[in-house]
Order: sequence, then C-alpha cells, then structure tokens
Amino acid sequence: MVGTLKKIKLEIGGDFLTFAIAKSDNIQVLTRFRKQSEPTWMFIVGGQLVNLMFGADAPKLTNLIITEISKEKAVQKGEATREALPFDELTPEEKVRRSEKEKQRLAAKAQEEAIEAAARAAAYHKELRNLMKYIRSYTVILLMPYLYENGTAEAWQKLIEELGPMGYSVQDEESLELLPSLASEFINGGMQEVSEEFNEQLKSGKTIAKLLLYQPPEVPETLPPGPDEKGAEAEPSVLTAESDAIFGAVRVIYGCHPSDGEGELLPADPESFEAKYRKAIDIPAFWTPITPTGKANAIMKLFPKFAEKYKLPPPPPLPPVITIIFDANKSPEVNEMMQSYTDEVIITGYFTGSDPSSVKKVGTSKEEYDQLQYKQDGETLVVVVSRKRSEPLLSFCQLGPIYISDNTDDGKKDYKAFFPEEEEETGEELLSDEPEKTSKLHVTIPQCGGHEGQVSEYMYEKEENFVPEYDEASGLSSTFEKVQSLEAEAETPTQTAAKAEG
Repeated sequence: MVGTLKKIKLEIGGDFLTFAIAKSDNIQVLTRFRKQSEPTWMFIVGGQLVNLMFGADAPKLTNLIITEISKEKAVQKGEATREALPFDELTPEEKVRRSEKEKQRLAAKAQEEAIEAAARAAAYHKELRNLMKYIRSYTVILLMPYLYENGTAEAWQKLIEELGPMGYSVQDEESLELLPSLASEFINGGMQEVSEEFNEQLKSGKTIAKLLLYQPPEVPETLPPGPDEKGAEAEPSVLTAESDAIFGAVRVIYGCHPSDGEGELLPADPESFEAKYRKAIDIPAFWTPITPTGKANAIMKLFPKFAEKYKLPPPPPLPPVITIIFDANKSPEVNEMMQSYTDEVIITGYFTGSDPSSVKKVGTSKEEYDQLQYKQDGETLVVVVSRKRSEPLLSFCQLGPIYISDNTDDGKKDYKAFFPEEEEETGEELLSDEPEKTSKLHVTIPQCGGHEGQVSEYMYEKEENFVPEYDEASGLSSTFEKVQSLEAEAETPTQTAAKAEG
C-alpha cells in the first residue's frame, strides 16, 4: 500500500496531496476508531473532514483520492462548494456499517438464544421422560377456586369418597394462583389461551393442586371379560395394579371410558363430576392430566420438591470440541476414520443439511443412514471431535469437510446447535423416511358426552406413527400420546414411557 500511495502522490496528487498517520489513542475526536484493526482513511481539506473510507482496497482508494482532488480543485476555482463532515459524528458510510453490524449482532444473538432455548427444552423433555418412569402410581388433580365456599369444597368431598375406595390417597397439596399461561399449558396443551371468563374465575381465589397416590386394593382374580349381550367385547370392570393412575382419575372426573384397543371409542358417561360442577364448557371445575407427559409436566411445575427426588444427575463436563461437517456421500471414509479415533469422537449424526437452525436428524449411525429408503442432496454427516489431541482433527481435515469450527468455543456452540441434548436411548426422535400415518384416534379436552369426551387407554403398537397436535417447543398436548407398553417394571425394568412420535 505504501508503494501505491507514493505513486499516487507523484503521478496525481503533487502538492495537493499529503499523507499522514494519526494515532487514535491520543486524539479525542477519533475515539470511535480505537481498537480497530481495519485501516481507516480520512480525507481532510482545510481542517475539515470531507470523506472517509475503510479497508485496504487499493483501486478503490486510488479512485476516491482522484475524485476528492478533482472536487477540491473545483472548490478552489469557485465552481463547487466544499461539503464538510463533523469529526465527532458518524459519516454516512459509518452509519451503514454500524447498522449492518447491529443486524449481524442481533441475528447472532437470536440464533444463540434459539440454540439455548432448544437445549433447555430438550433437557426438560429428558427430565420429563425420566420422571415418567417413577410416577405411574401418581396423578394430579386441580380444583378451581370457585369450587370452594366457606373454605370447603363439597365437590372434592364427593370426589374423594369415590376415588378413595379405588385406592387413591392425597400425598401432597399446594395452594396457588393459577396464571392463565399455566392454565393454558395444562388444559389446552399451550395451543390455545383460556377464555376471559375462565381467567376472571381464576382470579377469585386460590387453585388447589392435589398429588394423589394410586394403590389399588387387592381384587380377586377374574376371568378376562367376554362379549356382552350385544356381542361387543366388554371392558374390564376394575383397574389393575399395572394401570397408570391417570386412568381411574380420568374415568371418575370426566366420566369417560377407555377405548376398546382398536381405535373405536366406547360411549362416555355424560353424568360426570366435571360436567356437574363446571360453570361452562370453557370454565372447568376440575382438571386432571390425560397423558403421562402432561402428568409429568404438572408434577414438575406444581410439586417441584417431589420431582426433585427423581432428577437426573448432572451430565459430565464436555471437553473442548471441534464440530466438523461432511457431505453425507463421504460417510464410508469418515466412518472408517472414526474407527481409529473412537475415544476422541464425542457424537455423530446425519442431518438434512448444514444449517442447524433448520435441519432435521435422519440418523445417528452409518447403519441407520444406509437403511433410509429416500436420500436427498445436501444431507450431511456431523462429527464432534475432542480437541485434546491434534492428530484426530488433522486426520478428519484430510477428508475434505465442508465446515470446521474455527475454535473450541464455536465447536461447543455448533455441538449444542446440532445436538441440543444427548437423547436418551428410548427417547430419540429421528426423521422417518416413510410417509407418516395419521391415527384414527383423536381426543381433545375431555368433554363428556359425544365423541369429543371419550378418553382412550394407550395404544401400544410401536410401528404406528401418530400425527399429534401439540406444541413442539413444550411437548405438551391435549391429544393422547402413543407410549410404549406400560407393563410391570419388575418384569421389564428397561421399558419406559415415551412421547408420541410426530
């Protein structure tokens, strides 16, 4: 650049042009240029700033010098007027650059917040799945404020008189102001706000949350139910020890019966506790969860001390990592390389693209990816490698990745973006290469009477995919979820309940 400047002065500038270097550290009006490595060119005429340029673009600088010299000659001839810029104010170019920089900062902040939110949601879902293993014998009932008169609730006394002989007992109780957002999350799965009338009723007093334990009394062994007089298969008359506590509570409160196991719903009893005591269809008197996920979420929110007993231990600290992205076509050679560095490879995954904010995971291993029937262009293999040694990183770089994290800080961010939380073995959700089947079973908030009010037992066919109506961020829904078979843990200790795959 020095040679270019000398040439410009000799051939173009002459006495019109003088070059000088200013140290912004010691000049007050140049404070905004401190701690910047980028060259800044200021054009000063007669003690006035007339233009500004950033960068080391020699052709651009040359053209700008020629332009400014021509302008100044015109000013000295009286043919133009000099347009000065204040030293202590931003120039038009600085304003544009600052605006672009602010946009980039906000975009980066939004992306980082989205990644953190996804990580928090994934961690919360993991806690829910873990809690579901231990709370099959528990459920929650909410009693709305308007059930209580003079501190007593006739409805609750009658309800517990019916639930008690079935084996339900109150283990804990909380009094709270039920906010509309939490009411919506519980009752509507967060997909619809509660009505203004319901919100006003909630303000009338405290909502009572009761944590119930279900310990069914011993019942004599009976033969499986046979067909009734109409030829239809009759449902069992009692709950069993293997049943989830939500079933009995749902039957009593909402007056609803389980399905016949084939997706066809049995008639619901319209004379339920909920139908009798509610003020309107959208102003319920009771609420009890109708899905294991909803129950786990309610216990986490309403009885945190109880849930704390089953909290997962903190994960081990993540070592310094680098995230490397390959085209999925390079899967064979990358996987062969991984065999040499099994201790350094933290996690791998196959995705639909390279932008973590929009991709979906399609596999966790080469075997899973190879089994996909449909593959698309742009699919990637993401490998997260420990940075404790340089050899693994150098070896993977030789395979021609399309992206490598600049440093371990970026590597950790990329890792969290692609893998917001290491999924549990039973809870991992992959993008299916098969078209999804829509379930015949669609259940909304229990409205006893008519098909909307009928509540189903779980359906255990593992191969069927449902399309649940629920909020992906919260994982909550008023639609019934397909879960793994809830057999006795003593016989199958590894079985857990999982949320429905969408």
